[in-house]
Amino acid sequence: MVSWPSRLLGLLLPSLAAAAVSADINAVLGPQLSADAQIIWPSDTAFHNATERWSSYHAPTAGVVVTAGTAEDVRLTVAYARNTSTPFLARNTGHGSTGSLGTFAGGILINIGTLAHIAVDGAAQTVTFGGGVYNGELISAVAKAGRETTTGSCGCVGILGAALGGGHGRLQGRHGLIADQIESVKMVTADARMVTVSATENPELLWALKGAGHNFGIVVEATSRVYAPTTDTWAVAYWLFPGNATTVKGIVAVLNDVADTRADDGRLTLFLMYQIDPATLAVQVAVSLTYAGPAAAVQGIITRFDTLAGPAAAAQVQAVPWEQVNDWTGTGVASALCTTRSRTSQYSTSILRYDAATQVQILARFQKLVADNPRLAYSTVIFESYPLQAFQAVPHASTAYGNRDANIVALFGAYYQDSQADLDAVVTKFGVWFRSALAKTGGFRGREVVYVNYAQGDETLAQMYGVEPWRLRRLEALKRKWDPESVFGYYNPIPAGGKY
Repeated sequence: MVSWPSRLLGLLLPSLAAAAVSADINAVLGPQLSADAQIIWPSDTAFHNATERWSSYHAPTAGVVVTAGTAEDVRLTVAYARNTSTPFLARNTGHGSTGSLGTFAGGILINIGTLAHIAVDGAAQTVTFGGGVYNGELISAVAKAGRETTTGSCGCVGILGAALGGGHGRLQGRHGLIADQIESVKMVTADARMVTVSATENPELLWALKGAGHNFGIVVEATSRVYAPTTDTWAVAYWLFPGNATTVKGIVAVLNDVADTRADDGRLTLFLMYQIDPATLAVQVAVSLTYAGPAAAVQGIITRFDTLAGPAAAAQVQAVPWEQVNDWTGTGVASALCTTRSRTSQYSTSILRYDAATQVQILARFQKLVADNPRLAYSTVIFESYPLQAFQAVPHASTAYGNRDANIVALFGAYYQDSQADLDAVVTKFGVWFRSALAKTGGFRGREVVYVNYAQGDETLAQMYGVEPWRLRRLEALKRKWDPESVFGYYNPIPAGGKY
């Protein structure tokens, strides 16, 4: 069971069959919903916006959309769906892109993006927010209250969508993952109950929600910890290098040296990126540095990258407040990453440290991929090196997140259009090779270690949720208890019927 690909599991689960929504939903469910709720059919002009996703690849298809006005609307919709044996799927910002989502066809899409309330309690050091809140909104509200918390590094992604899979971010070295901040949630279960989940109420579910949460319910509200700010301003720097083997070897040497010799203070994030100049199709290498504190504290690192780049390409270091970091690094709500819609296919694995020869090989193969297929010119390869201190200090067995020993998250993202679906095969071939090449030298003895929120959907349960048999047994036991019919079975599903 551990070795089954999640896409196959999704196809086998009975709840994932295509279904038609009964036309009586307006008459039966409609009167029960709040005044702000909407039932939207494909013939309605609002349907496109209600179902649009960041990526059209592996996209689920809805027969009808119910936009919730309240948390109770979500519960009532789930109750209707269960009573009529209609599949359902929750949606917030629509950033999920794993292959198993594509098995949802013709059911009820429950839009929770309207559940966007946020309240910071400075005395309790918590923030309570609705299931529809996205990173940028939470950052703004928490910063305005003079606090900080771990959020994702992309402003437009739903905060809870990321948290349920763990949730990496630039403050994880100070406070842990997004999931690690959660103190309690209100969620709708498979049997249409609204339950509270915390350390004292349904604590087994709190464990599962922190890393495998998409499998257990719809979270309509969460309360998380917030903290006094680490610093008033962050140092932000960016370098763009020519894409060649010499440059890559030099950058990798610096990155490995920083990891090996610098004491981790939980503040430094370094991204390594391979990208293409669309005008020339020349490959470029970029490095992004963010530090929660003054640039002087990381001046030695900045100087080393400046030396590699040369005087003409030395970084212009900026000092910005926390709430503007995503904007300055090109991942804010208004960035092209958030506003552009495409056919996106992602392949990911994690590594312990960089291997120079493997990086040179990846750069060369990536350059050839785009040279042979110029329509992939907006694709990228990214290595995300977040601070590790607080993230890895959390006891490994204390949450469902199973890959805390991974240091660097690698991601190949192919961006193209639906009209270019003929590229799917070549993208898949490169993506599978990319994961395999990194696994060979990544430090996990050939094993692919996949951040579940970046999963393609063909990975094994052990790759996504952790290799320990006890962890998978516990997850499957909780699935049998809380969702025995696998109605929450569309996002890298854990089977309810697993046996060892």
